[in-house]
Amino acid sequence: MDLLDLQKNEKSTNEGELMNNKYTLLGIKENIKIVIIIILISTFLLGIIFSKQNQVTRLLEEKLFTIDFKKTAKIETALEGTIIKAGTGWELKYNDIKLPIDEQRVNSMIQNLEKLQKNKLVSRNPKKHKELGINENPAFKFYDEQNNLLTEIFIGNPGEGDSRLSYIKGSDENVYLTNNIFLSYKGNSYNTFADTKLFNENNSKIESLSFKIANKSKKSEENSIQNDYQVYIKDGLYFINQKVLKQEKLLQIIQEFTTDGLEIDQSKINNYNLQYNIEIQWDNKSISNIDVYINKDEKNKDILMKRDNDIYYYITNRWSFFDVFNLEKKIEQKDKESTEDHLEHNDHN
Repeated sequence: MDLLDLQKNEKSTNEGELMNNKYTLLGIKENIKIVIIIILISTFLLGIIFSKQNQVTRLLEEKLFTIDFKKTAKIETALEGTIIKAGTGWELKYNDIKLPIDEQRVNSMIQNLEKLQKNKLVSRNPKKHKELGINENPAFKFYDEQNNLLTEIFIGNPGEGDSRLSYIKGSDENVYLTNNIFLSYKGNSYNTFADTKLFNENNSKIESLSFKIANKSKKSEENSIQNDYQVYIKDGLYFINQKVLKQEKLLQIIQEFTTDGLEIDQSKINNYNLQYNIEIQWDNKSISNIDVYINKDEKNKDILMKRDNDIYYYITNRWSFFDVFNLEKKIEQKDKESTEDHLEHNDHN
C-alpha cells in the first residue's frame, strides 16, 4: 500500500468518525428534548394536582355553619326544653316552666359552633346517616326573631374509632368529621343547660343552718344522718350543736353543692319518702328551705330535693348528699385525720 492509499483510508476513517459524532450529538439533543418535554408535562400535572389539593384544603378549612349565630333568638333541644334569648342573656323553659339556666354553657356552645370547620367530608348519602349515628331528629334547631329556621344540627357517633372526633351534619345532606366537643350535647334536654347548683347565694355566707329529721330511718345505715343538728354564729365563731366548728370550709362546700340535674315530673315524688328538712339563713337575711326525699326502693340511690316554692326537684344521689350534709361525720373524720397527723409528726421528732 502506497502513501496515497494510506491517506485515502485515513480520510475515509475520519469522515466516518465525524458522521458517528454527528449522529451521537443529534441523539443527545433528541433525548434532551424528550427530557425537557417530560419535565414540562410533569410540572403541569403536579400543578393541577396541588391546585386541586389546595382547593380541597380551602374547602375543608371553611366554617361548617355560615349563618350568623348572633341572630339566634331561640334554640330547641332534642328532647325537652327551649332556650330563649332574653335581653343580653338566656332563659330556659320546659313548656311554661322557667328553669335555672347555665348561661355560660349556652354561650360556650354557640362560640364553638361559630369556630367549627368542615375538616373532612365523610358522606353525602342519606342512607349512611344511620351508620354514622345521625338521627332523624336534630340535636338542635336554631331560630331567629321571626321564628325562621336558621339551621339544624345533627350530632353523630365518635368518628373513625377516635373518641376525639365525631360526625356533624347541618341542614343539608353533607356529613363532616370534626372534633368531638359536641358529643356531650347528643340527646340533650333541659338538663344539658340547667344550672343545677342547689343554692344561688353567690355573694352571701351561711349565717345559720338547721338540719332536722322529718322521718327517722327504720334501720341504721352508713349513709344516713341519725340526729338533728344546728349550725350558728356566736361571738364571731361558727358552732355546731354547742361545739366550735373549726372546719368552716364544710359550710362553703354546702353552699357550692351541685346536683346531678332537675326532675320536672312531679308524679315521681310518689316513689319517695320525705326524710329531712334543711333551713339555711344567709347573711343577707334571705332564707332557703329544702325538703329531702329518699327513694322508697332501697336499691335506688337517687334523692330528690325540693327548694322553697320551686315546682321542680333537684336530683342527686345518696353518696353525694351524705358526703356534704353529714357534718358530724365529716367533723369526726377531720378530727381523726388531724390527730393522726399530729401523732405522726411527734413520732418523727
